[in-house]
Amino acid sequence: MLVAFPALLPGAPGGVRTSELAAVLALTGLGMSALWGQLPPPGPRPAGIAFLLCLPWIGAELVATTMQDYDRPAQMMLVRWVMSLASGYALAALMGWPEARRPVSLGLLAGLLLSFGSIVLDHVTFDPAHADFTVVELEQFVWVNGVYRATGIFSHPNAAAGTVLLAVPLVIGLVEERLLPRLSLLLAVGVIGGVFAITQTRGPTAFAVLLLLLHLVRRGAAMRRALAFGGVALLLLLLADPLQSPGQGSMMQRLMDADNIQAGASDRIDTVLASLELALSHPLGLGSAYVAELEARTGFSATHNGILQLALTGGLPIAILVVAMLTRHAGMLLRRPAPIEAWTAAYLIGALLFENQFFVPTFAVLTIWLLWLPRRAAA
Repeated sequence: MLVAFPALLPGAPGGVRTSELAAVLALTGLGMSALWGQLPPPGPRPAGIAFLLCLPWIGAELVATTMQDYDRPAQMMLVRWVMSLASGYALAALMGWPEARRPVSLGLLAGLLLSFGSIVLDHVTFDPAHADFTVVELEQFVWVNGVYRATGIFSHPNAAAGTVLLAVPLVIGLVEERLLPRLSLLLAVGVIGGVFAITQTRGPTAFAVLLLLLHLVRRGAAMRRALAFGGVALLLLLLADPLQSPGQGSMMQRLMDADNIQAGASDRIDTVLASLELALSHPLGLGSAYVAELEARTGFSATHNGILQLALTGGLPIAILVVAMLTRHAGMLLRRPAPIEAWTAAYLIGALLFENQFFVPTFAVLTIWLLWLPRRAAA
């Protein structure tokens, strides 16, 4: 739950979140187990290689810090990645234990729903336009059509949406493993509709819908179920439209806003291509110094792609490893039923295509979890 609800710890310095607390607890538990000679599976696996591949990243970060060319949020990405080695190991060990698999999965789902609740609370209780902020301060918030896009405990609505929508593959996996009833899919539909209604984030929302439809098509009487759930989803969208803030416009307008989509796609393509060029010219990564370099080239500090974000900070080798392992685990979707890990890996691939999501601790932990996954589980 601490991993899926990465809230800031009250009074903690440097923006420390509950995910870091989870990493400390996991490291303590694993250290004690190792001292007693009872370290649980999976043991040293690809994440061990990932740690070795962090060494160029650490070196690049030291250079960036020495040259005073670092970016604080991007610098924290390295810290959280290394700490996630412990959290991811603990998660892999617990998910590999049959008796713990269901409660641990439900704990992750509960954390994601708490994160969703923080977005809802932000949406209904806070409007910076009516608060005592200066013009400069107001520019720090994210808006659509002059209306505030809620972020909850996250720093950006796109990060909020990408994280909360992890509930969708988790619910699908739990249903396919028969750890939740099929009626739980309505929860996934509700999360999709609610997240889009509040954050107005299109990319991860579309991919979550795609995974839900894929699950329905894989089942018997697929067309009837797909039509039924599609009807429910459309109904939820229509019912949620009146909840929109005045002036925000309907969700369907946002979804079909061709001019906005074209402008956004153009900016994203430019930054993705520039990020790729920068990554190829610095194959061992730049650490957090990539932020200033990318902004100088494109006017944007965001890569708009999580894999390229990882390549720019940690280097191409670690990015290639992550892509290979996520693709491998997503390949388990060919199974019927497919496990939770397969649906999560598929969603991570899709979400990382749209945003530099590794600023969110949850993405680092879940990626490391899949790197730790034993070979036999992905076969």
